[in-house]
Amino acid sequence: MKFNLRHLPFVGWLGALLLSACQTTPPPPPGTSGNAQRGFALAESGCTSCHAFNRPTSAPVAPNWAVIAQAYERDEGALMRFLQAPGKAGTRVAGALEQFGPMPDMGLTAQQAHDLAAFIAEASFDPATGTLSDADRWRAEPADVAPLEQALNMARATKSTLGKQLMAALASGGAVHAVPFCNERAIPLTDSVSRSLNARIRRVSDRPRNPENRALGAEWDYLKAGHAALASGQSVEPAITKSDDQYTAYVPILTNAMCLQCHGALGSDVQSETRDRIAAAYPSDEATGYSTNELRGMWVVEFVSK
Repeated sequence: MKFNLRHLPFVGWLGALLLSACQTTPPPPPGTSGNAQRGFALAESGCTSCHAFNRPTSAPVAPNWAVIAQAYERDEGALMRFLQAPGKAGTRVAGALEQFGPMPDMGLTAQQAHDLAAFIAEASFDPATGTLSDADRWRAEPADVAPLEQALNMARATKSTLGKQLMAALASGGAVHAVPFCNERAIPLTDSVSRSLNARIRRVSDRPRNPENRALGAEWDYLKAGHAALASGQSVEPAITKSDDQYTAYVPILTNAMCLQCHGALGSDVQSETRDRIAAAYPSDEATGYSTNELRGMWVVEFVSK
């Protein structure tokens, strides 16, 4: 069952957010490859920071496209399930967990996971480098994109950029090496992506690590509603509202195994050296004690629709 914001006591404008969230992306232009065409757009906007279409000059932080396509060949269903819920059980790329660590949850819907899996199945990649062959054929004339879909793409692109750097820090020496990155680079990188997308993108939480990221007002209400939804076995859906020509979207951030290395229970998930580094960098930290699939916070995406 999906979370319906209208069932909560502070409905008001939140009910309108849910209605706006029902917007869907129009189909691709006639003559293109349907779901695979949309999957390419998803891959280009949200995956290429880690899975480059061209061979990266630096050390890779994730498997290349050819390896992924081969691992899930003739089994799009398994790839779709993995894309929606990345985890050890669904991983088919040999050695990926040991070399790169767990893949972060990108918050894909079932339809988006289907589109992305279709693209991976239909595209051709160089077996040695993973480079996408004939990339131009995937770039059709852009269709109108609903505002909520624009916001999801922006949040995913930001998450992908941060995720690449975070995974590199984790690979270089574990969670203790990720703390300085988050402390020094996360907000500047987020601001840089915001400028490139002509939007204002922030991460906020009701239990922030950095006090600057505390959710307030309507942001706090959304998170409170999300916690209640998860507690009752429902899911938390993105939402969007509009004022004049300005859109504000809320995109939930849920925890996974990778998050728990710095946001899990102290003394078990979070090792002592990492805990000490966090305490030194964030003396007012509230962001520990999480388990998997909990609402850690959300992306707030503010923009003017194209």
